[in-house]
Formats: sequence, structure tokens, C-alpha cells
Amino acid sequence: MINRKINFLTFILLSLLYWTSCTQLNVNTSNVSINKYTYISTLHEFNEFSIEPLPEWTNPYSNIDKGDMRFFNIPKLMERFLLKRYEAVEVQSGYRVKTRERVNEDKVKLFNEALFDVKVERKLESNLRITKLDKSPFIIVMDLDETLYQQSSKLREKCYDFISRQDGKKLYIKMAPNWERFINKINELGGSLVIYSAYPDEGVSANLSSIYLDGVPLSKNPKIKGVLTNSFLIRQEKFFGDVVQTPSKDLRILDEYLRKVIIIDDNPKRLFQFQNARLVKKFDAISYCFTEKEEVKKTIELSLDTVLNEIQESYSFLVKMKEEGGKIDFKTAYLPYTALGGIALNAIIKANNWDRKRAISFIRQNPEIVDIKF
Repeated sequence: MINRKINFLTFILLSLLYWTSCTQLNVNTSNVSINKYTYISTLHEFNEFSIEPLPEWTNPYSNIDKGDMRFFNIPKLMERFLLKRYEAVEVQSGYRVKTRERVNEDKVKLFNEALFDVKVERKLESNLRITKLDKSPFIIVMDLDETLYQQSSKLREKCYDFISRQDGKKLYIKMAPNWERFINKINELGGSLVIYSAYPDEGVSANLSSIYLDGVPLSKNPKIKGVLTNSFLIRQEKFFGDVVQTPSKDLRILDEYLRKVIIIDDNPKRLFQFQNARLVKKFDAISYCFTEKEEVKKTIELSLDTVLNEIQESYSFLVKMKEEGGKIDFKTAYLPYTALGGIALNAIIKANNWDRKRAISFIRQNPEIVDIKF
């Protein structure tokens, strides 16, 4: 603790020295690169990095959110403090955690501490394994609620696999069929799997600590290369690309140029990069456990397996193309299966009376036919 205080004081001192030197040399600091020791000194400056909040009624978790849940302008943080995108969002998350734990402390001070934690101490709330992600041929991002599992206080009898405890209450968790095979196979192929949930931090942590794979909780399992929660959702102003008003999952945190990352999710309302999104039917545990219709049960059972087969086929194609000297990324290989790619795929099949395999090949050779956005 003493060493950390010394490090933080050093951080502040170096920042002051930097600004002093700029003043003495009459340097216009608005036109120069800001070094890593710069920090925020006023509440006005702090607010300039914040995005105007949405009405409280738009937040489904407003009744359980704690602390200051403000959204920061991520591109501005990146430019001002020379941060990578994942670092800037980590600052947002770290700040929120600190405001929950230290309710009455100065917000500017807590922001500076969050910045220091990420930039100097390399502390990541998400536990993202950056080196592994950079080296992976592809990254699969998995949503939790109604994709990997369903959680409810009503899932009892024979319809649960794990029990989680949140705020003193029991929550029963039913895993989607074949979830273990899905995670294991992604790792066997050399890919990386990251969890990204819009659910609050504490709930995600409690659930993942209660779910075991190979005897290890998912919260600490080496087969999971990071966990992003609602503190890692972003909003984006029009000056920095498409307007993202609803707090959403940003895949650029994991892959800045979106060349090898795909998200598996049931909820398009939390997404905006649909060339990289594979939408799936919601996992309904009650239907799965108690339906008497084999068609319904089979549909649910094959959901993750279907996506896994697509990933394996796309990766095999990617490997084959690279062996033949072709230039292609995983995004392009998987594009026919994505939300926007699927629309193009069906249009091509109907217009040309082609089979599915031929249409998939055409999209991979002509990815520009797929719309960039809805």
C-alpha cells in the first residue's frame, strides 16, 4: 500500500513538472502530444470527457446500478492520454468501481487513480489477456444471458446446473446445451474466447464464480481470455463514427480494425457492428427443460453446435487460403454467417437460384456485396 501511494505521488509530481516545463517554454499544450503522466486537474476538464447522460428510465439496471455510471468519450480519452481503446474503456470501468467503493470521494481524484491504475500499474478490471488475443487467429465474443445461459430465481426442480448467490438471494443457472464443447473447441482451434455481458459487474462475477468447467470456475478459467461487463459498454458521439446512443458492446476493444472478432449474441439492441455479429435465438431454459415438442428441444440443442460448425468451417477455409498464399482475414471468412452477411446470402441464393455453398463462396470472394450497416 505504501509503495502504491509513493507511485501515485510520483505520477502526480511528474505531471506537474511536465505542465510547468510547458509553461516555461511557452509551449501550446493543445497542439502537442500529451505524455503518459498527464492527468485531469479540474472538474470542468473532467466533465468535458463525459458524454451527456441518458434519462434514467432508459437504463434497465438503474435500480441495481451503484456508483457513478457515466460514459466517457472513449476517442477523446485515447487521444488525450495516449491510450489504446481497451485501456480507455478500462479507465471507465475502473472509475466506476472506485465510485462504488468510495462514494463520497472527489470524482476527479478517482478518475486520476483509475487512469494511473491502467496506464502505469497495468491493472485491468477485465483481466484481458492482451498478448494472447493479439496472437489468436480469431476471437469469439460470447454473450451470457439467454445465450450461454439463463438465470432466474424460478429455475428450480430439474432445470438448473449451477446456483449463484447475489445480494443474499439464490439464482438458478441453466447452461445452454453443449456449452462445454463450444468453449473447449474454440480453445482447441487456437482461438480466444471472451465474455461480454451487459449485466452489472457484481452479478456477472457471482455467476461466473459459480459455473465450473474442468473443475475451474469460469471467472478464473484459462479458457476464458477476459470478461467484459456493463462497465465496458460504450456510447459514441457522431463526431467519431456512427452514433451509438444505447450503451453497446464495442468489439474494437478486442480488435481495433474488426478483422478477426465475432460476437455471438441474442440481443441486437446492444450491438452496432453487425458485419461481426452472429445473432442466435434466445436460450429459453423453461422451454428446453419442459417442452414436450421434440422440434423445439432439438432447435435449442443445436443452437451452439450450429455456430461452432460455422466457426470451424470458416477457420478451415482461412487456413486453406493462407496455405495457398491468399490474403483473407477471419471476419471475411465468417462474413456469410453474420447478421448482415446472412441477409446478402439469402438474397444471392434467391436471385441466382444457387445452393448455399456457392453463395457462401461468392460472398467471401466479393465481401463488398454485404451492407456495412443496417
